[in-house]
Amino acid sequence: MKHLLTLLALAGFALPAPAAGLDCDELIDKISRRLESKHVTDYQLKAVPVEEKHPGKEVGRCERGSRKVMLERGKSDNKADAE
Repeated sequence: MKHLLTLLALAGFALPAPAAGLDCDELIDKISRRLESKHVTDYQLKAVPVEEKHPGKEVGRCERGSRKVMLERGKSDNKADAE
């Protein structure tokens, strides 16, 4: 039983580590590339504080969970339109 509890505790510490360190700009670029590969256009991605209410859909978290990335459709402020 002690071994099981120790294993579960160690597994819990390992889970949040990969996503926790992402910079918001890196995450927005990653999500943007994924959307563009699926031919999604006319969207806007914004990083806002977690506490802030914002229109759109939450598609990720960054900066150790302190900010969330919001996807808002119908806006054309993405990089593809700027080029």
